[in-house]
Amino acid sequence: MATELLSFRLSGDELEWLKSQQQESETLNLTAKRLLLETMKQTVDTPVDSVVDTPELEARLEKKIEEKIEAMYEQLANNINYILDTRLPSEPKTVDTPVDSVVDTPKKPLDSYTVIELRNMAKSLGIPYKVRDSKVVLIREISARKSTLPL
Repeated sequence: MATELLSFRLSGDELEWLKSQQQESETLNLTAKRLLLETMKQTVDTPVDSVVDTPELEARLEKKIEEKIEAMYEQLANNINYILDTRLPSEPKTVDTPVDSVVDTPKKPLDSYTVIELRNMAKSLGIPYKVRDSKVVLIREISARKSTLPL
């Protein structure tokens, strides 16, 4: 085994610290050697725990991914609903067959219409409404008006 002489200088606080680490009848050189060897044994012989708790990590990642997907789905649904409400024709469709009431009955139920279509329907029936009225309010007003029209 090859050996080599190591030499270095210490001063001030470093030298005082080394002196404080000296054991009885130990020279400064032997103290420095002992401390260096102890440090080498600690770092070489101490295994590093690099195991990652994968089940917990996977669960947290899955939860975050699910939250992101849910938020993206919500945003996409809102965008599609907005496009459908604002860009599709908003004329109410009527049945071509004769009916026995003054107002034509739509082919589909009122709750399947968009808010814009319901507003147009309310306007054609002369029902006053507010822009902030919800779909439920518009359906209630239109239904109430149709039930009071003379046959």
